[in-house]
Amino acid sequence: MKEWEKLVQRLADNIRPNHLTLYLIVNAEDAQTARSILKPLDQLPTLKNCGLWLNKDKIPELKTIAQETAKCLTSSVRTMKPFRYLELPIEIRWRILEYSDLVYDRAIGWKAPLPSLWKMPSPYCSCEHELDRDTIDSGMHLPDCSRDEMDAIDLQPYVADYKFGASHCCKKSSRFTRCNLTPAGFCECIFHCKHSAYSSSLLAQPRTGVHPLLLVSKQVSQDAVSVLFQRNRFFVIPPCNLFALWHPDQLEFDPERIVTPMPRLELSLFLSSLARNALRNIRYLEWILPQFKNYTTASKSAYLDYLDTVEMMAQAMVLPQLTLVLDLRGGIKIKDSIENNHFYWLTRVAPDGKVYDRVLHPLRRLEGLKDFFLYLRRVNKRFVPGGCAYDNDEMKYEKAVMGEE
Repeated sequence: MKEWEKLVQRLADNIRPNHLTLYLIVNAEDAQTARSILKPLDQLPTLKNCGLWLNKDKIPELKTIAQETAKCLTSSVRTMKPFRYLELPIEIRWRILEYSDLVYDRAIGWKAPLPSLWKMPSPYCSCEHELDRDTIDSGMHLPDCSRDEMDAIDLQPYVADYKFGASHCCKKSSRFTRCNLTPAGFCECIFHCKHSAYSSSLLAQPRTGVHPLLLVSKQVSQDAVSVLFQRNRFFVIPPCNLFALWHPDQLEFDPERIVTPMPRLELSLFLSSLARNALRNIRYLEWILPQFKNYTTASKSAYLDYLDTVEMMAQAMVLPQLTLVLDLRGGIKIKDSIENNHFYWLTRVAPDGKVYDRVLHPLRRLEGLKDFFLYLRRVNKRFVPGGCAYDNDEMKYEKAVMGEE
């Protein structure tokens, strides 16, 4: 046996893995003898092929031992030593996670959560029953004029079609017949988590649906967040619901009264809901702006919050690796008489750019972006006196944000 062990050791020292074909013929009386003969073979590297003959008689136990040993000697698994995942370099850990379902084959959409019914100040007043509309619009009211709170109701039944100028509004998916929103605003068809591991505020609610990789350990969670936000494309999408003011005394439908709540803009809500380590890992972010008139005249607090959001992006996000896209090209079609009433961004004309400037000028604070793309509403300048081609305006604003170089 000693000579046999020395021979096997010499073979192990001089052969390369997956190159040697070994056939061994011995006459083992029983299973114990067979195992003692075959045990030294464990030190051999992986064999290209192996055949074992242990006894001239057909003994089932010896046949099983021969088959298992040959399979083990030709399998590369036995030569792989276990290792600790966290001891690997971070770049390799990220590459491993990229093969998981953290990386989606479609974009991740986020929509601001909205209530289906809320109260807001009425645009009407009680003296409308006594005075005509022109008189009220001129600023004249009766001494006892009062404004009641009105309900803002969901106009979903009136909506014919949504067109946000992008295919990533995730209406359908393989798992859901239509896109549903979590309470945090994420589309359930893509983003299945509202766990505190994702965020610092809005998402820290019900602890259900969290991705298992975020619960393994702190380090694995950090790796998973890095891969999730670096390898996916994020879209901030306007809410799908339309709302109109309704009052028992005002049953007629007025398209000018279509509103959306404006305490904060969607971009601000999205970015402030993410933890800082998620913000610095975002590589692609697109904001599809709603098409409503009140977005161009947002309240002072909402606009200041937007300015704070841009400053936060400049401080917390890695601008040289971030692609930012601003999409103002979409619109919403409404049925019948309200189809063409103020649901599109105004066409840019030469003397009037305030609608765009109010949103776009603050973005100059983000100079140093990897890429910035702006999509304005398409229009044929022949039909707009003094109008500017949309592509010229797009390039002008893109240069203002990115810098001339």
